[in-house]
Amino acid sequence: MKETELTAIYSSPSGRTKATTSLIRGERDIPVIYDDNLREIKLGQWEGKTHSSIKEMYQPEYESFWNAPHLFKTVGGETFEQTRARAIQVLNRIKSEYKSGNILIVTHSVVIKCLYSFFKNTPIEILWDPPYIHDTSLTIVEMNENGFKLVLEGDITHLETPNFI
Repeated sequence: MKETELTAIYSSPSGRTKATTSLIRGERDIPVIYDDNLREIKLGQWEGKTHSSIKEMYQPEYESFWNAPHLFKTVGGETFEQTRARAIQVLNRIKSEYKSGNILIVTHSVVIKCLYSFFKNTPIEILWDPPYIHDTSLTIVEMNENGFKLVLEGDITHLETPNFI
């Protein structure tokens, strides 16, 4: 990303994404906008718990999270639809504030999957369909007056190391 000219960076204000944003920005003079709408899905009573304890304590909700995301609800948290709606607010903000340029969004896996469902016009029901979103994966989306077009999805080629003999 250091060779990519960026007009602005929109980032979740979480610690991990702030660190990633800082690394990508480097010494370049690029405006950074931290937006709470890019935070990861709010999981309410699940927050701070391990997968195994969540699975044990909240079996039906855990099953719907992974197998029927359109039915997922948790106490004190949000649904995938709510997460998608707030992520779309960021897209609308970018669309209204920038008519051209490369805008980087640094966010989390569930938010990215929710954005994919928006870009592809697919239901939350198939949210977990491929591609898998790895940490630091790159997705490229073109935006124009007709909407959004996915150009690259979940690319991790930058993580591949060459094999030396």
